[in-house]
Amino acid sequence: MRGYVLPPEATMHLLTPILLVAAAAGSPLVQIGGGSAAYQSRPSGYQQAREAELAKRLLWKQENGRYLEASILMNVPADEYVAVFGISVEGKTLHEARTAMEATVKAFLQGMGALKLSGKDTYVDFVAQNRVYGYEDAGNSVVREVVAGFEVKKNIAVRYAKKESLDTIIEAAAKAGVFDLVKVDYVVTDQAKIQAKLMEEASRVIQRRSSEIEQLFQLGTIRYTQVMSPQFSVYYPSEMYDTYVAQESETVYGYRQNQVVQAARKPRTFYYHGLDGKDFDTVIGPALVEPMVQFTVYVRVQY
Repeated sequence: MRGYVLPPEATMHLLTPILLVAAAAGSPLVQIGGGSAAYQSRPSGYQQAREAELAKRLLWKQENGRYLEASILMNVPADEYVAVFGISVEGKTLHEARTAMEATVKAFLQGMGALKLSGKDTYVDFVAQNRVYGYEDAGNSVVREVVAGFEVKKNIAVRYAKKESLDTIIEAAAKAGVFDLVKVDYVVTDQAKIQAKLMEEASRVIQRRSSEIEQLFQLGTIRYTQVMSPQFSVYYPSEMYDTYVAQESETVYGYRQNQVVQAARKPRTFYYHGLDGKDFDTVIGPALVEPMVQFTVYVRVQY
């Protein structure tokens, strides 16, 4: 992706609005890895996101010259959240299934009354209406597949501002017989403002490096000739949860043919693993005590 070529007299003022996220580069790495380091067996969301960020910095073969670059990471708490619950109800008749669904939805919505949500904060989404098939004995050693009932599926989306409200929402769902929390989306309302802040920080990083080169190598004033299009990315918490199973098992050889080995259940652990500051020039925002939306930008200029 190429940018546009600037006249020399215009380039010195170009980087003032540039936005990037700052990260404490070279932060020390601790030696404690935890179970995730020992038992992780697949590419994690963190690994995929890091590879995507590093890929931005590859120079294209046809682009020769001298460059200054900046990479910024910004951790942003969500302005609001949207939790989606899945509901599935069956009945012997379609009317019975639909009536049960209406009762379940009504109980769920009424159970969240303490949150004082408005009508715009909830949405009931019709998903599917299916026949449920079973089998009956048709005689003469024949088993026939027949319609045994009906199934109705809906989703309920609930928007809330305080993350603590999710406990109340889950409790209301459980009392209504709803146990499937499909997902929780993190919503950041003003992404343009965040991108502007990222570019401002990127500008500071590039200008600082430009000044260092001028002073160290006495090159005179550096004039930028080309600015590559900034590359922005957003990583949501739902993409950055990793999983592992902490266990060591023995292997059984030559077991008796008339016996079955029942393996023990190994609990699977999930944890949030966001991008850290080691691959960025600057990190803006608090440390990752809680899951946050992560915004990044990479900027390169030629001189």
